[in-house]
Amino acid sequence: MLAAHVAGAKSGGASSPGQLLVEQGLACLNTDDLTCAERKFRESLQLDPAMVIVYPKLAAILYKQRRFDEAVALLLRCPNRTDLDVREQLGLALFKTKTPQPTEAAGVLEGVLKERPESFAAHLQLGEYYLKTNPRRAAIALQAYLDNRPSVLAGSDRQIVTLLGTALILARDWPAAIRTFENLVRTRPADLGAKISLATAYTGANSCDKAIALYVPMLEEAPRQPSIYYNLAKCYYQLKQLDDAEREALHYSRIKTSDPKAHVLLADVRRAQGRYGEALAAYQEARRLDPDKSSIALIARIGMCDLKLRNFKAALAELEAAGALAPDDLELRDAIASARKALAAQGVSATPSAPDMSP
Repeated sequence: MLAAHVAGAKSGGASSPGQLLVEQGLACLNTDDLTCAERKFRESLQLDPAMVIVYPKLAAILYKQRRFDEAVALLLRCPNRTDLDVREQLGLALFKTKTPQPTEAAGVLEGVLKERPESFAAHLQLGEYYLKTNPRRAAIALQAYLDNRPSVLAGSDRQIVTLLGTALILARDWPAAIRTFENLVRTRPADLGAKISLATAYTGANSCDKAIALYVPMLEEAPRQPSIYYNLAKCYYQLKQLDDAEREALHYSRIKTSDPKAHVLLADVRRAQGRYGEALAAYQEARRLDPDKSSIALIARIGMCDLKLRNFKAALAELEAAGALAPDDLELRDAIASARKALAAQGVSATPSAPDMSP
């Protein structure tokens, strides 16, 4: 949406019919008459296809009209593909022609930014591109967009700042995310999305009192925004308000029945309450839902529950499986020693069998 604003070189005069058409096209652009500008630029290329200045300007018009394939085809016909304006427009258009977005398009724009670091359009496109895969890089790009964008685009700032805050949350840069969303909430207190994001950042930063204060008035939104239940349960759990934590964790698990972390959180709460059988069942449900991603922590928690339930042989197998991957974990080492001691007291061999990792 921003490519049409990218500045290019100016026409060198009207010494030929082609150059005169370029000047006429630029005049049309100045009045936002894109149809006129496109016609003049196309006519100029028919007269002189070597006029490199025309290619990125015509491509910017096509980009603004969402005619991305046409823009790419045009730029690939340019006789000078090394021209900076041509590369910039090509990188922007390439992003819109394929799903998933091509890595070569990111490479083109990264190269453009080395020579033109003020290219706000390139920064914005890269910020959107890197959001899920490299949120720290996305945050840098989005901030650079805000620092370089022209004043005529200031009306979109809130949308971009929200995207920046999301990148900061994904990057777990909690202080910066909190500052970003506090500013958004301050300027528009009724913005529900900003308040939910701010509460998420408070949760990540372990500022649970602040998170709870934001989440509780929004509970009526939780059936549509289940993360409210989840983060509220996490905060209550951290503050050892276990009954409240169980209530919110149950709400979340009933909506997100196939989400393993719903069952892990509920199990953590019940384990803290001393309800080891129920905790074990919830942990095992989490493992059943995602057996390929059973973490060391999850296996260890299952082992700890089995230890409390006096299932010593199963506990030892699980704890030693986790301990082999985390040999410096003192809590695990103590639990393994306890399981071995209990088995010895029962006259049972302390050589564990492999834990059952099937769902």
